[in-house]
Amino acid sequence: GLRVVCLLLLAVTSVCQPVPLGGAVSFALLAKTYISGTTSTIQGLGGGHIGAVTYVELPTMTVDASNMFSTTTQSDGLVYISSMHAEPTKSLVADALSDMDEAYADAWSRPMSEPASTNPAEIGGHTYTPGVYHWPAAVGIASDIYIKGDANDLFIFKVAAHVVLAASAKVRLLVDDFGRGPPQPRNIVWVTGEYFTFGDSAHVEGILLVGHYITFGNKASLNGRALAQHYVTVSTSTIIAPPPSPPP
Repeated sequence: GLRVVCLLLLAVTSVCQPVPLGGAVSFALLAKTYISGTTSTIQGLGGGHIGAVTYVELPTMTVDASNMFSTTTQSDGLVYISSMHAEPTKSLVADALSDMDEAYADAWSRPMSEPASTNPAEIGGHTYTPGVYHWPAAVGIASDIYIKGDANDLFIFKVAAHVVLAASAKVRLLVDDFGRGPPQPRNIVWVTGEYFTFGDSAHVEGILLVGHYITFGNKASLNGRALAQHYVTVSTSTIIAPPPSPPP
């Protein structure tokens, strides 16, 4: 498996390293167009900001007197909007989006641990150990799935089309066979060519690098980051951004 390969290579290969997010690691929600939604909880353990180019529409937003950012009672971070706030906000968001693009390309470039043909389109009920998995089309998650490993293990799920998470379906973390772990959300990456949608009360662990949009159903939750090429919508959702990975 990937863990053995990484041990043999002493983890010096990029295959074994977490996907670097650069400036995007400061954001819990980041989108190239807009972010909108209803009352939600957006927090960061080392980076919980909200950033977009066109606009952000969340309840109780207030523009700071400096006009460099806004605040909202929905988040313990700051809100940065390129089209609205003064410098250095435009540069900060632009740099974060550029780093998001690099992370997206990096995740796509990681070689697969096994042939794509072995991965079913419906993955509810499956358990995944460390590795890089690829699906050539869309993925459905109709029931809970399990990600099993230790705290340093890497998991990358590459989906050429979209991911649809059914209502109440959850991504759950398990310790490995030696009782180590469980995996950390910062080391779990979901990268899609299209969109990623959460059903009501669904839950995901990991970093979402999404080719189009991310939508959260009512009371859906994420331990990770929602980074989208287009937009993000939330709905009484809870997003908890994990601390960044330590330097390699």
